[in-house]
Amino acid sequence: MTDAAVTNAAVLVGPRTIQIRELPLPDIGPDAGLLSVEAAGVCGSDIEPYLRGGGPMGTRRIETPVVLGHEVVGRVVEIGDDARRRWGVAPGDRVLVERWLPCGACAACRAAAFPQCERTLDGHDLFYGGTPTTVYPGLWGGFAEHMYLHPDAIVHKVSNDTPAHIYPLFLPLANAVSWITLTGRLRLGESVLIQGPGPVGLCCVLVARAAGAARIVVSGLARDSERLALARDFGATDIVRADIDDVAEVVRAATGGEGADLVIDVTAGTSLIPVRTAVAAAARAGRVILTSDHGGTDIAAADLLTPVIAKTLTVTGVRSRHREAVITAINLLDDPHWAAQLNKMCRPVLGLRQTQAAFESVVSGDALHASIAITADTPEGEG
Repeated sequence: MTDAAVTNAAVLVGPRTIQIRELPLPDIGPDAGLLSVEAAGVCGSDIEPYLRGGGPMGTRRIETPVVLGHEVVGRVVEIGDDARRRWGVAPGDRVLVERWLPCGACAACRAAAFPQCERTLDGHDLFYGGTPTTVYPGLWGGFAEHMYLHPDAIVHKVSNDTPAHIYPLFLPLANAVSWITLTGRLRLGESVLIQGPGPVGLCCVLVARAAGAARIVVSGLARDSERLALARDFGATDIVRADIDDVAEVVRAATGGEGADLVIDVTAGTSLIPVRTAVAAAARAGRVILTSDHGGTDIAAADLLTPVIAKTLTVTGVRSRHREAVITAINLLDDPHWAAQLNKMCRPVLGLRQTQAAFESVVSGDALHASIAITADTPEGEG
């Protein structure tokens, strides 16, 4: 155990209510470790649990009280001998920690589909940013000074050169790499429509440009003018405001009437309108990637299915990322050019006691990718 007996954590205790609490530091056995958190990002998937005070997340459930935060970078401060050999890290090393804690034995884990692992601990779902503090040792999330490294944690040693507040973008970037190049199979010279200029959407722009897309159309709303300008800076060839213009019409005009070879919907909300737009904007035999749980009933089934069949579209739903995409994203984050581009998305960067303010900045739309710098310095002008 470290010299301090307790650590500070930002604990979600109810809807839109985060309290700073002291939690005891655990004894670290031979197969586990303890992380001193440098920075953790506010992911879009954290917002609904924040607003509701927990609740379902895909096939799992987030329970309060809970320390949210699963986009985590930090330094190893304590590690058992078995864990040191297994992970190849030592005290002082900087590591990224993935969200999932796979059992390694179930069918999902054998297929590397870690988000579908059904393991539990003491009757609760076990994953970073979702397991309640009532499950020992309680430090299951990144919005804390320390986080427990479970024996089955997935850790990646990373460079000391990239600023800590940029590293939480490794998951949005890994998603973009996975969905653009692996699931989406974007080929040189193809066209892509990216619906939603949030962190993942903007990462998709960077990846699509690097992959050689000929046309990159990004759609957002009129209120997203700053994000859409950043998309243009990142390489988007065309910008469209979905609440003003006909997205599918703009895409067809940009592609000589063909439509987009690949459409990726990374919008939020329950409306099915973005799905209808996606299938309308896709080219014949195009690919559509759906990343959001659009559970609305505002669009008739025929309006969605008829063009899918008529144009022989391939529609794929995704929940997480391919394993190899994580390694690619980490390598990109260690590249100074990519780090400089991604840094443009990092705002605000606040301290641990401002965790609730960071969440509210995302809810209001003022933030782009909010993160909490805990032991790392905040960039100049933030705090």
